[in-house]
Amino acid sequence: MSKKAEGALAAPAESFRELLSKPAIQKQLAMALPRHLTIERMLRMAMTAYTRNPDLQECDPLTMLGCVFQAAELGLELSGTLGQCYLIPRANKHLPKRHDGSDGKEACFQIGYKGLIALAFRSRQVLAFPLRVVYTNDHFLYHYGSNEKIEHVPSDDGPPEIKDPSLPWPDNVKAVYAIVRFRSGGEDCEVMSLKMIEAHRRRYAGWTYGDSYAAKMSPWRTAWEEMGKKTPCRRLAKRCPLSVEFQNAAMLDELGEAGLAQHLPQPAIEGQLALPPAELNRSKSERLAEEIGGKTEPPVEKAAQGNGGKAEAAQGTGNGGKMF
Repeated sequence: MSKKAEGALAAPAESFRELLSKPAIQKQLAMALPRHLTIERMLRMAMTAYTRNPDLQECDPLTMLGCVFQAAELGLELSGTLGQCYLIPRANKHLPKRHDGSDGKEACFQIGYKGLIALAFRSRQVLAFPLRVVYTNDHFLYHYGSNEKIEHVPSDDGPPEIKDPSLPWPDNVKAVYAIVRFRSGGEDCEVMSLKMIEAHRRRYAGWTYGDSYAAKMSPWRTAWEEMGKKTPCRRLAKRCPLSVEFQNAAMLDELGEAGLAQHLPQPAIEGQLALPPAELNRSKSERLAEEIGGKTEPPVEKAAQGNGGKAEAAQGTGNGGKMF
């Protein structure tokens, strides 16, 4: 969390349920929602997520409210069924201590790969956006260059069983890839091997390898395939000429995964802004760029060295194909 926002997260007197019941909050939320979402549905989804997760009930109410407003701005549903976006609790040492002396908790906005796909299609520039997991018994060939190609033939036997369930990643996966096809013609793709995805995870979410309760309940442990699909999708988001909402959503998700402040939208509460006016008036891109601090993607080439040049091909510098 940036120092500018530290004082903005003091817990309000009202609980999250009480904040959502305020007419002023509901009016601001309704103004942020797109046509396909009603205020009643958004409030119901927010309260359902809140009541189903005891850890969220311990989070600062203002951070919960910020996540709800962010979902409203993007027009995504806070529903585990659709998998578009989620509220994820995490510890924050800048928040007031809990009664047991541990760090306070905040809610973090996390978008699923289905949410990214929904935003991509909403831009009306995308014809198709397939995301695929390649298993160890699949035939898979790809190469980058002037004539990019991905050849994937899934095994008739389906995905093989995981050999070692104790690993924090599935050992039956070779790679994950994403392809975006544009209505105007042309396409772009991103292929990431298992080692490349794990290198990205180790840099931005290394805590998920631990033995803590939070690590074991992380989506990287409970829904690895969904997180794996989202990783190449986010890489495509950085270079595809799609909507601003699509790129902002990808950046917000990366900030949340790295444990950095997301600077989610905060409504006015009884005439007081949850964030200072100077902070709110800054553009979202400026705040995101400041938090990221010019970070680049992890050096995944080293993770794939010694495997026949997968990383070179995946970075678009190889001229030959690579068979997995």
